[in-house]
Amino acid sequence: MRVMVNLSRKYHGDSFTSVYAINPQSGKSLDLSVNWDIHPAELHAAFNGLGLVWENFDQACGNATEIASGIRTIRERQYVHREVLSAVLAELGVPLGGIPDPKDRDRFNRMMEERLGPHSELLKNIPPMPKA
Repeated sequence: MRVMVNLSRKYHGDSFTSVYAINPQSGKSLDLSVNWDIHPAELHAAFNGLGLVWENFDQACGNATEIASGIRTIRERQYVHREVLSAVLAELGVPLGGIPDPKDRDRFNRMMEERLGPHSELLKNIPPMPKA
């Protein structure tokens, strides 16, 4: 998002720009440039309270919220999968990062699907383990 702010109508010094950007996922600063090439009519409208179209602003906020919600959903699903996988592997006596024995494949799959419940849809995309 690019935002212009008129800091003062009384300032007569040189113009300047400042960019501060963060990665919303990591919270770390980003080094990026912003296109400040703005048509004089847009500047005039923005500085005189005519530049903000609330429908566009509302849509931009809605888009950002939708993206953030999608990221949160993915993170939650990954967390649930990690927790369930750790518990199932422990119950099967498999060290974390290990692979269940082929003889335990069906039990492993059944346990994962039971414990993941509504999050089990991703399991259907995992190819079957090779037979021993």
